[in-house]
Amino acid sequence: MELIYNTIYMRKGIGLLITWYVPEYKEIEDRYFEESKKLDQYRDECKDRAIDMFKEWFWDLWD
Repeated sequence: MELIYNTIYMRKGIGLLITWYVPEYKEIEDRYFEESKKLDQYRDECKDRAIDMFKEWFWDLWD
């Protein structure tokens, strides 16, 4: 098994990102990122709907 990895260290404790790439898991990784993208889109849609509802009903909630 060939293991390819990239490591990025940020200074001053800001963060650490380690990315491992294992060719055998490419399909699983692609499906994971596809589902992650769908969840991000759903979260953004919900946020937009909530803000629209808040703008519509703000003055009714004020009292």
